[in-house]
Amino acid sequence: MKLECDITLMGGTFASQPLAFAHLLDAAQAQGISLDLDHVEVIQSNQPARLAQWFTPDTCQSIPTTQTLIAFLPASGGPLAPTDHLRPLGTFPAQITRAPLPKD
Repeated sequence: MKLECDITLMGGTFASQPLAFAHLLDAAQAQGISLDLDHVEVIQSNQPARLAQWFTPDTCQSIPTTQTLIAFLPASGGPLAPTDHLRPLGTFPAQITRAPLPKD
């Protein structure tokens, strides 16, 4: 099932996904935010195809992919305030796919 939502993106430069997640955890703790990392995606630079799962082609083209992207999905508890390593890129209309819940 496709659900309409907004996804907030932040960008930065990280050598790997584990380093990006470590920074997210440190920043969240410093900012008093409880992030659910199951709902945060780290997309290494130059992988625009990964954005197509959520955004329209026009939206994908408007997002700079030359940096590591951090996608805060609706249940993430984010986004974070900007840090020395992360800057906000914006909030974009999107669709996420979720399995429907079974009826009792």
